[in-house]
Amino acid sequence: MSNAVTATLFQFAGPVLITIYVAIESRRWPAKIHLLAIATALSGIFLLITNGSLDQILLSDKALWIGFLTALGFAFYTLQPVSLIKTWGTMTIIGWGMLIGGIVLYLLMPSFSFANMAGALNMGTLSMLISIIVISTLSFLLYIRSLKFLSPTETSLLSSIEPLVAALISFLWLNETFGSYQLLGGVFIIAGVLFLSLKDKEEEVSILQQKGA
Repeated sequence: MSNAVTATLFQFAGPVLITIYVAIESRRWPAKIHLLAIATALSGIFLLITNGSLDQILLSDKALWIGFLTALGFAFYTLQPVSLIKTWGTMTIIGWGMLIGGIVLYLLMPSFSFANMAGALNMGTLSMLISIIVISTLSFLLYIRSLKFLSPTETSLLSSIEPLVAALISFLWLNETFGSYQLLGGVFIIAGVLFLSLKDKEEEVSILQQKGA
């Protein structure tokens, strides 16, 4: 139906949806520097995860719809918390989000069993589980917290550094190799992030906070 490469590309289409939403809300065209940053960062992500080969992309009709919903979800959890954080704080928002998400996931996966999970626990799996929980919670906490200081467009674009960091870790720790297109993609991602420093974000933050007030 699809693969990890295609899923990653869809996920990072989120900044495009965020930019469109903010443009509609503010009734003005996005800043040119934001459009340049988005185009550069997305091009970099494409080159990084495909190494310039379209053969890496696997897509079906079902994957197209699921991918679009993934991008929509990415945009939603970046835009929605702006006003909520102002009222309730980051920790409360993250806590409720994780709890509700966990309950929904449990209901959608009835085959999950605490008994089976307990039987599989040992020092290795337990340490891995703790690491996943701590790292996932910390990453979401920092991401949502950043919305207090950055605009949603900037926050979502800064997250494009994630696949680059993953690739660098694979290179340093797992002895993976970098293709020339992947190196170029890394440069594009960094350039896209740097472009963000050229645009003031206060107006966008103000628009979204006023809407949620």
